[in-house]
Amino acid sequence: SLVDVLPWLQSFPNPVRSVFKTFKWSNQEFFNFVSSKVEEHRQTFDPHNIRDMSDAIIELIDESDGDTEITKEYTEATVADLIGAGMDTVSTALHWIVLLLAKHPDIQTKLHELIDRVVGRGRLPSVEDRVHMPYLDAFIYETMRFTGFVPVTIPHLTTSDVTVGDLSIPKDTVIFINQWSVNHDPLRWKDPQAFD
Repeated sequence: SLVDVLPWLQSFPNPVRSVFKTFKWSNQEFFNFVSSKVEEHRQTFDPHNIRDMSDAIIELIDESDGDTEITKEYTEATVADLIGAGMDTVSTALHWIVLLLAKHPDIQTKLHELIDRVVGRGRLPSVEDRVHMPYLDAFIYETMRFTGFVPVTIPHLTTSDVTVGDLSIPKDTVIFINQWSVNHDPLRWKDPQAFD
């Protein structure tokens, strides 16, 4: 959010403060919803039938008997992070994929033929099929690079002093990565403004 980048904005009068207050309320409601769903999963958990990511995380964290540094309190936050990080990005990626397939019918045809050859028409694709379809992976990666629908990462905090190239970054520094710049760097990409 904008407040992540410019935290001082939260102290401004309306509309920024009211938007931030609404954002905080929405986040709390979302977290309460996730917590209730995780608790439902805990009540019906069966280690012999892992139904989804919530079950997998419960198995890893809740059922670990202290074998991990991650405690039970992290389960809800981890599930919330996965849902929150995946919602907008997956939906935006799918919108771009549809647009780029419509704009590049030659790629659409090649992908269709590839999927028909590897998967066929008698079943749905599976994760195991992916290794046989590197062109599909390349198309998805190029979509993410070209569109830059997540132009800047969420804030990260350095946990120790670090040096990247000639740049020294002290501990407790908030870091944002400009993914747009990285993905459109003419030193790394032959024609960064072209979808290829």
